[in-house]
Order: sequence, then C-alpha cells, then structure tokens
Amino acid sequence: MPDYVQRPTFFEGQIVGGADLNLTLQYGRDADARHLRLQHTWGIVWGLELTGEDRTIDIGGTKRAYKEVTLASGVFVDGTGRASVVTEPMRVPEDEFRDAGVVVNDAATFYPVFITSGDSPEQVASGPLGDCTATAPSRINETYAFAFGRISELDNLDKQFDVDITDGPGGGSTTPWRVLVGFVQWDDRIEKFTDVRDRADGFERRYAGVRASEVVGAGGALALRSGDRGAPDGRALRITSGDKGVLEFGTQDASGAIKAAMTVDTDGNLTVTGKIVGALAGGVQVESGVATDGMLLPLPAGITNEQIDAGAVVVQTVVTPNIQRPAGLTAAQKWFPHFYECHVVNRRVRCRVRWILSTNTASVNDLPGVCDYVLMAFPRKTEGAS
Repeated sequence: MPDYVQRPTFFEGQIVGGADLNLTLQYGRDADARHLRLQHTWGIVWGLELTGEDRTIDIGGTKRAYKEVTLASGVFVDGTGRASVVTEPMRVPEDEFRDAGVVVNDAATFYPVFITSGDSPEQVASGPLGDCTATAPSRINETYAFAFGRISELDNLDKQFDVDITDGPGGGSTTPWRVLVGFVQWDDRIEKFTDVRDRADGFERRYAGVRASEVVGAGGALALRSGDRGAPDGRALRITSGDKGVLEFGTQDASGAIKAAMTVDTDGNLTVTGKIVGALAGGVQVESGVATDGMLLPLPAGITNEQIDAGAVVVQTVVTPNIQRPAGLTAAQKWFPHFYECHVVNRRVRCRVRWILSTNTASVNDLPGVCDYVLMAFPRKTEGAS
C-alpha cells in the first residue's frame, strides 16, 4: 500500500489529543514546504543584506581598521522548503567565524557567509494539566544562525542533502540547509573582518525563484522587472496582448512605466532606439579605414576570431596603396615610389614601399607603407536561417 500523505480529520464528540492538534499544524507546514521546494527555488526572499561599519582597534599602540559586519532582517527559504524570518539585524560574530576552521593563509581571500534555520522548544505555562500528565514545551522558536565556509564549497549548494518528496520543512535532516547571504574578508592577526561583499570569485548571493513552464499574465499584460517597480536602476520587459500586442524592453520611470529601448510587434516589426550590433546570417559586415605595415586589421562589430577559426565566417580584404612620402626622405630631392609589397596575411597588413632617387637609381630606401583597406566578413547561413 502506498505511503499516502495523511491529513487529520475529526468527528463530533471526539476527544482530541495533542498529537492530533500537532498533526493539524504539521500538515499545513508540510504542504507549504513542498510548494516552496518544488514550485520555487530556494534562497533569499527579501532583505538579509550584509553591511560593514568602519571601526578601528588599537593593537600595540597602532590603530588597525576593520569592519563590524551586520546582517539585516529579512526572509529566506532553504532547500527543504522551510521559510524563516530573521526578525532583527544581527552582528556577524567574529568568534564563531574564527572557530569555524575555514581561515586560510591569504588575507585577500573571501569567505562565504550562510544563514541557517532551526527549532528551539520553549516551555510556556498553558493552564492546568490532567492527572499523570508531564509538562512539555508548548512553543517552538523558529531560530536562525550563521554558518561559514570556503569558496570551494559553493559549487554543490544545491546538493547539500537529499530531500524526499513527502518531507516537510527541514527534510528530516539534523544538518541545517545553508543559504548564501554574502562574503567577508578576514584579518587573522587582529581576528576581525576587513571587507564585506555580495559577490566574490564568480559567486553571488542566492535569491529565491520560481519553477514554471508557463506564466500567464492578468489584465492582458505580463511584466518582468530586475528590481522594484519604479526603481531608477531597474530594467523591465513587458508583453501586451491585443491586435497590436508588443514586446518591449527598456528602463522604467518612477511610476514603473517602461521607456522602451526595443519593441517588437506581432507583425514582426522591430524598433530600437540604439544600434543593432551583431552578425546577420547570410549578410555581410564591413570594416574600413587606413592601415600601416604590420597592423592587424580590426574585425567588424559582432565578428570574432572564434567564428573565423570555426569556419562560421569567411573574411575577404581589399587593400589599396596610399602614397605618403615619409618624413625621413629629403624633400629637396625627387623620389619615386614603387609598391613592391601590399597585401594581407591572416589580417596582418604587409605594405612596403621602395623609394628610388631620381638622380641615382642605385639609391633606394625600403620603408613601411600606408594603405586603405576594406575588410568584409560573410557569416555563413546556418540550417534553417533565412
């Protein structure tokens, strides 16, 4: 018989025990945890910023600077679906960091700071007890604590431990799930933090998200925003419905309205306020200018060496000698130029000019030359491209 998920139910006249009441609470908590774990991704929901306040400490008569690091209040969800509230700012304790055993012999190293959740039973009087009934905790504090580690541990944060599909918050593990909130730098000589960051070594704070294959907009529109509505540094993407539905992307004003930098309508018309940069399949990208001997010709915007090496782009060049008498030749004498070399090898210009003295053809000067160039890049059409 399957191991079904059970929910409590009661009947009239039933004497309800503590286990039944606890199951009533636990059923809802387990359902919420499965929702947060399976329909969302874990991480910071709101707040929990790490900040550093500049401080100094006297070490042997010398003032040493350090930072007092504090975690702001906020909400987070761990990988088991457990939601926790940090109710007030907390100072990151230096003694706990020191005792964590993660410090290496490099003052430039950044160390990840995690927040974890837990339970702490609390004894609270709740009225008279029945005969032969022992007292027990009647409240559970939903606690939180810091944990510390090394950068090398961040590759496997999604696999901290296995959680069964029926598990509730905590996942049945005695090891708390760690949620990354930032990074600190440490001076082992004074046993103090010296810097605090949101990002380090390619890693950053982990935020909660949503798992979905379809998102349906209400009111005929759907918007995605990189920050709060109306935030001055936010970016937004919006899709609208109707006969002339559009997709627009751009900045937003104080009211949250989008100032579109790019718009695509349902007829396929693309409108941009800036330049379109990139290689068009089957088209041609052109770069032109003046080059000197030995110069590496630049590629058009959107064309890379990797594309050329892979055969995805074919490059052709045309060079035309440009007669400019070098300053080193005596102006009072007549010199005749002879371009004995003007071509391109692997985008490197080879332009040499032989200057011959009119009164003495045996007197020659071979000098670097100047040429006009046109470089054309032809991206190859890929299968299915039009």
